[in-house]
Amino acid sequence: MDGRLLASARESMPGVRDARLMDEALAALCRQRRSEEINRQYEAYRSVPLDAPDAWGDLESFLSARRDK
Repeated sequence: MDGRLLASARESMPGVRDARLMDEALAALCRQRRSEEINRQYEAYRSVPLDAPDAWGDLESFLSARRDK
């Protein structure tokens, strides 16, 4: 553990116990990792052209129909 980082965390949350700081840090790390995972999954969709057909049609037609309503 980096002593300066811990000291900085303690200063930013005065009166909070170290265990709580660790909980906050781990929760933030998990949120960040989950966000990165979701972004990677969206990238898979972005790599497919909107007019590429699949079992349900194509996304471009669906979006166009939604805009027309």
